[in-house]
Amino acid sequence: MQNYLKFKNKRLSVTFVLLAILLIAAFFRIFDLNWDQNQHLHPDERFLTMVTQDIKFPEPLITYFIPHLSSLNPYNAGYNFFVYGTFPLNLVKLVSQIIIFDQFSYNNITLVGRLFSGLFDLGILVLIYLIGKKGFNFQTGLLASFLYLISVLPIQLSHFFTVDSFLVFFLTLSFYFLLYLTDSQKHKHKSIPAFFLGISFGLALACKVSALYFLPIIILGFLYYLIKTKNLKFLLLSTCYFLLATYLTFRFADPRVFVNSNIFDPQLNPQFVANLKQLKSFDDPNSLFPPAIQWIKTKPIIFPLKNIILWGLGLPLGVLTVTAVLYTFYYFAKIFAVLLKKYKFKFIKHLTIKQFNYFLILLWILLLFFYQGTQFVKTMRYFYPIYPFLTILAANFLYQCIDTLKNSLNHKIFSLLLVTCYLLLLIYPLSFISIYTK
Repeated sequence: MQNYLKFKNKRLSVTFVLLAILLIAAFFRIFDLNWDQNQHLHPDERFLTMVTQDIKFPEPLITYFIPHLSSLNPYNAGYNFFVYGTFPLNLVKLVSQIIIFDQFSYNNITLVGRLFSGLFDLGILVLIYLIGKKGFNFQTGLLASFLYLISVLPIQLSHFFTVDSFLVFFLTLSFYFLLYLTDSQKHKHKSIPAFFLGISFGLALACKVSALYFLPIIILGFLYYLIKTKNLKFLLLSTCYFLLATYLTFRFADPRVFVNSNIFDPQLNPQFVANLKQLKSFDDPNSLFPPAIQWIKTKPIIFPLKNIILWGLGLPLGVLTVTAVLYTFYYFAKIFAVLLKKYKFKFIKHLTIKQFNYFLILLWILLLFFYQGTQFVKTMRYFYPIYPFLTILAANFLYQCIDTLKNSLNHKIFSLLLVTCYLLLLIYPLSFISIYTK
């Protein structure tokens, strides 16, 4: 009975702390949604608002699935160049007819879109806690959610109606389901995580097709399970579930990507493919595309790294996070050196599930950072998908530091050091949020 009461009190304490973090995060992300007083200063946000206003709910509803007839298809509303997913726009369009912040529908769409950006970012925070808890422990989960709370870029992007918060939410959710997939030998219904992973990944694609960058991480998750269990039947079944769920979800959430309404015809819409090729052509210093001129003298890797440390995370958290990434890289370099020496190329199967999932976090960060960091266009929000995972690594590193120092320092000195650390971390988010009070 005593153990049960301790367990219950612990759960209540964790729930209380998580709710407190969520409430503070909600304030940071939803405070003063109309910060620009309906001036619509962000060009991408303004474009999405225009498209959302001009698309219409189809009559009859079945035409939604017919690309050349659907009135929810931006191509049929006069926008011949559209590379975003339509799922976020359709959702905002629907809710903006229910929630009224401004009587002028154009302004109202922007405000509802910003509200959704903030809400989806709060969802990311909850997923960070769940991933941190499952991958490490509940303390790391809480620390990671706190560190994400104070990350500056997510606060800023929550104040804009763009598709990025939607995308990052579903990518983070996909990783959460991937954790269950790699650990599915413990579960009775082993293929269920693959099905939900497919739904989540399909919705991520319906937000922005760049979600495809996450596909190698998913493939590695499947391969790890095969190597670990040698259960080929499970791999084939789970792969079918994943592919089917991804395809059907993507088709349902963004049908204009496909050439027609035939579910058995996976051909992509030639106009959408042409749009992507045109977008890629802008990622070139010789294109002289006006918004891209700003990137001409920027240095690969160095420029985005500096931006993430100084402005994306804030200097104190940025330094902590880079240290955590380097520590994690060193940790796995040591492990791989030992396992390679002992087991040669069969070393993967000797990684524990927690070690492998920990490695996937590091790998996703490095893959996206080095890919985007070597592109000509280095927009900060292109690195947004790794922010949840950066805070998880930072939280794990910080938790280990706290655990070590707690046992080696005087209690008063340790407490003072801890308070100082948290105060330093709060400087950037509090300074940034002050712009919305002007």
